[in-house]
Amino acid sequence: MVIITGTKGYIAQNLFSRLYEKHVDAALLDMRGDEWRTARFAEGDCVVHLAGAVHGGARGAEVFHEVNAALTAALARNAEAGGARFIFVSTMAVFGAKDLFGAVNEIASDAVPAPKTPYGASKLAGERAVMEVYGGKACIVRPPMVYGENCTGNYRFLRGLTLKLKAVPKIENRRSMIYIHNLCEFLFLLIKNGDTGVFHPQDGETVTTYKMAAEIGRLNGVCVRTPRLPFMGAAAKLAPPFAKAFGSLSYPFEMSEYAGGDYRAYGAAEALERTERLWRENG
Repeated sequence: MVIITGTKGYIAQNLFSRLYEKHVDAALLDMRGDEWRTARFAEGDCVVHLAGAVHGGARGAEVFHEVNAALTAALARNAEAGGARFIFVSTMAVFGAKDLFGAVNEIASDAVPAPKTPYGASKLAGERAVMEVYGGKACIVRPPMVYGENCTGNYRFLRGLTLKLKAVPKIENRRSMIYIHNLCEFLFLLIKNGDTGVFHPQDGETVTTYKMAAEIGRLNGVCVRTPRLPFMGAAAKLAPPFAKAFGSLSYPFEMSEYAGGDYRAYGAAEALERTERLWRENG
């Protein structure tokens, strides 16, 4: 049995559907309240921990720590006591790298995590808690930006901006991203293969934002202009989402190599076409 935490989460819902398609027994575990504390785990189970806090609200760092670190530690202890495997889905943010304007801003393959935000720090604390409980049997996944049909976050921001303004700045950047169904395939392979270690999956190509925006427009029948705007650095300071959308931040591809199977079920062009088609259909 695969137990997926985060009943309403974007990745959790898609992973549950993917496992159903693969005829893998799976269940969603609600981490809100205290019912999860009495959940029974057994040898042969695999817990994929996706539940977490992305926004801290008024309590900020305290909420991040409670949810992403302390709760993760307690769940890992419960799962290990029952003999279950544990996959913790963390984040690229543990490295503390900022989105920078320029063609290349790549995290070194030997980079040591050094988070600079409460969110990144809490996820790294969660990683360390899992490693403390599971030792060499721990499995940690640090995906970059996740996108796909009806996703939340930065792709939704870019899509909305593109279709509303019909223009995006022409900046030659490079971003690592991963299509939701490629990520779910990667997680399925980790489950199937019983892998341990730290993983950094990504799509087979990095993304240049203005080119992606132009393609989003084309797929929706919108002609998108791409003017050069020299003041984007200043705009990013006033509106951080612009830096996330148009800045560069990537993994080197050697960090994303995986010997357990080809998880990139969709290439970049097919993934984008599928994202926009399904977004329109699901409206």
